[in-house]
Amino acid sequence: MTWQGFLCELTGERVSPADCLACAQAGGGSRGDTLCPWTPALIRGLTQNGKPRGLVAYSATELLGCLRKVRLQEETPFWTQPSALYARFRGQLGHTLLAGCAGEGAVIEERYYADLDGHLLTGQPDAVYPARKLVVDYKTTARLPGTWKVYRCPKCGYALYAGSGALRAKRTCSACDDGVEYTVRELALEESPPRPYGHHVQQLSLYRWLLAQNGIAITTGEIVYLDMSGVLRLRVALTPLEEVAAFLQERLAILTADELPPSIRKDDPEAWQCRYCDVAAACAEAPN
Repeated sequence: MTWQGFLCELTGERVSPADCLACAQAGGGSRGDTLCPWTPALIRGLTQNGKPRGLVAYSATELLGCLRKVRLQEETPFWTQPSALYARFRGQLGHTLLAGCAGEGAVIEERYYADLDGHLLTGQPDAVYPARKLVVDYKTTARLPGTWKVYRCPKCGYALYAGSGALRAKRTCSACDDGVEYTVRELALEESPPRPYGHHVQQLSLYRWLLAQNGIAITTGEIVYLDMSGVLRLRVALTPLEEVAAFLQERLAILTADELPPSIRKDDPEAWQCRYCDVAAACAEAPN
């Protein structure tokens, strides 16, 4: 990783972690009536939590995210606004508080490594209960996952949308292909209990694979979502180990190829990530 330091939230200037901390210790800066929110304690936490791993290994989170970003972060010096690191740091704060309450038999935030075709992979589950063959991950979120909704074409029953979010725009049915636009009220709605987000299921399945390579058998996974209003605990249907291995091999092949991995398409549901990417400028300049 070539993370160099912070982009000042007030001036946009590049500063080293040491200089950012020194500024915070001196009282921090201001822009008009806006005080810099990053106190010495927060800057220390962000710096520690944002430090690259000393051992060269790809993490489960990296392999599930934008592979082009991972490669560019390896090859391009970059700086990050403190606010961009805060979400991960906030999650770490919650994990730290919970670590002392996990109970007997829990392995807390242990980092595991495994080799796959000559590539070192790593992951750090929040809690592992070997005797119960259980892996648990805690996720802080702005809002707990809501009721799962499936909207179907009233004519043929084809699913036009599935998710926990609200559907507002009109939809046409690609199965009928008749060009008819349906409002939300005209679609058939099926509701079921909340489900864990797909990328969180993938992450937990990757942890299970890592644990298996370290001699720890896991049969059950749980994700515990935390927001400011409550807690939601969900069981996870873990992906079979052989499917996880095949997925990892596919992702590693893309990540380690001579050419850069392709960029996220503008119409991809994950394209929102590009607005917050630390290497977006380098991504736009590099060949696709």
